[in-house]
Amino acid sequence: MFAELQACLDKLSVPGVMDDLEVAIAKRSKKRAYQKRRRARVKEEVAESHSKRQQLDIAINTWLEDMQESVEKAKREESLKVEADLVLLEVTRKKNEAKRQLSLLSSLLKLRQLRAKTWASRGQAVSFESGERFTKVIERLRKLWESELRECAVEEQGLRVMLEGVVEERNQKQVRRERQALAQWEQVLFGAKKRQQDQVDHFYTAAESDVESFVAIRKSWDKFLAAPGASMASAPPIGWVLPVYPSSEQWKAQLSGGP
Repeated sequence: MFAELQACLDKLSVPGVMDDLEVAIAKRSKKRAYQKRRRARVKEEVAESHSKRQQLDIAINTWLEDMQESVEKAKREESLKVEADLVLLEVTRKKNEAKRQLSLLSSLLKLRQLRAKTWASRGQAVSFESGERFTKVIERLRKLWESELRECAVEEQGLRVMLEGVVEERNQKQVRRERQALAQWEQVLFGAKKRQQDQVDHFYTAAESDVESFVAIRKSWDKFLAAPGASMASAPPIGWVLPVYPSSEQWKAQLSGGP
């Protein structure tokens, strides 16, 4: 045991061995530190990836729920409209039937009165009690059908108001979709409104505070000037000149009819 220890001490006493050992230890320490940092970085990347995946899953689930709710709402609205149309059709039928019955009662009353006059002109006896009973029955039936007609009118008005509300809401949704699509087109063509306005303001006000900007703007204008009748000269185009090929993914999505 002592001999082995002495042999180790002898090796360490050799010039340069300690320096090499310190260098090796330093390299080993650096390697361990690097591996530790790498493990920590990998762990952090895994955690970040997991967090992003969870956020993406939440966003997808939220989008699916919103889409499902939108579809279900559209189905409910369509079902409600169909049901309201059917009820309105039935109410209209009842209303027309009530009008027909009232017209029939009025015709029967006139016919009864005409027959009574005819019998009286012929000298035939006309029962007053019979006429009274007939008139009372006609009047009672007329009141019943008039009440039915009023109820149908109120119900019809309510259904029409409800249907108009459904149609108005649908039109508003269509307008919102069109405005959103227009806003997307404007953003693709001209960029964000604030950035676009800032660029326009800077372009028109830069020459007021900077001579070099003034000269540069004037030069950019003058290089497009040409004498009248010059070869290859043409007037500025009327309207916007759209790019032939998509210059961005957003522009490509708009050209392909995407969202």
